[in-house]
Amino acid sequence: MREPELAWLRPTLRSFRQMLDDDRFPHAVMITGPEGVGKSNLARDLAALLLCNAGEAQPCDRCQACVLFNAGNHPDFYEIAPLEDKNSLGIEQIRALSADLNLTAGLGARRVAIIQPADLMTRAAANSLLKTLEEPPRGTVLVLVTARPARLPATVRSRCQLTRQPSPSAELALAWLKEQDADVDWRTLLRLAGGAPLKALAMNGDGLGDLDSTLARDVWTLVSGSRSPLTVAENWKKAGAGRCLEWLHGSVLAMARSRAVSVDLSSDLQKAGENINLDRLLAYADGLAKARALLETPANELLVLESALIPWTRGLDSDSNLQQAVTL
Repeated sequence: MREPELAWLRPTLRSFRQMLDDDRFPHAVMITGPEGVGKSNLARDLAALLLCNAGEAQPCDRCQACVLFNAGNHPDFYEIAPLEDKNSLGIEQIRALSADLNLTAGLGARRVAIIQPADLMTRAAANSLLKTLEEPPRGTVLVLVTARPARLPATVRSRCQLTRQPSPSAELALAWLKEQDADVDWRTLLRLAGGAPLKALAMNGDGLGDLDSTLARDVWTLVSGSRSPLTVAENWKKAGAGRCLEWLHGSVLAMARSRAVSVDLSSDLQKAGENINLDRLLAYADGLAKARALLETPANELLVLESALIPWTRGLDSDSNLQQAVTL
């Protein structure tokens, strides 16, 4: 089923349409880009375009193929994602998909399969998919969606045509977000989301906009020495370790971007980061990404938070404590 259209995806969809018109559409596409820019929406729009019988610039939403697709019942469309109780895509899922793709198309000339997030395929699953990528059944198009293409084997990446979906302009993103809720401070959330509107929307749902000023003040108290990392970590654990680290990661990346372009930061964040150079910010952001991943394991949340906060007391001149937490 297709999601509502996102205006900033139209240029990419037009390029896909042109490839179809020129009869040079590849058998496998890898859609990449930042989290929250609409890669999943783009993949489904592409699937609808490939399956539509009208041959128009966009899916017509009128033909039998479009009606079935929009109802979630198209017999030649497949979407593979991790099972509800799993955090990876297993080999059995890929084998089942490959078997289905070798059957005769039920409605039209094409079969389309979306795999997302493709980087969650196990090594065995990726190797199994490689066989289909090397010898795709006639009329089959595979669409791999990932924000982390480097996590996929080079053999898989090399057999897909890479399409990067960038973030929209701030003006376009803010206009869309205001359509969702005109009363929200979307500029702050969009800054935290690195310019990705769907991520900003999710952050608003998690209440990160309301937490922004509080968490920024917490960081400044660490820099100024008025509170200890343990005290702040205890408060952040109560507020939700995952969303607080997500806010911190987004804020640090915003600080890094502010070195090159104008980025609106709260006064507390500006004070906290004004004397920290770009290399230290980027190194710290890398550590935070690993710390966020660590929260998905049985790691001690309080220890991870405290270790992520300690470097602020030293102006991020050393992230050894953060790295220690990441390797626990």
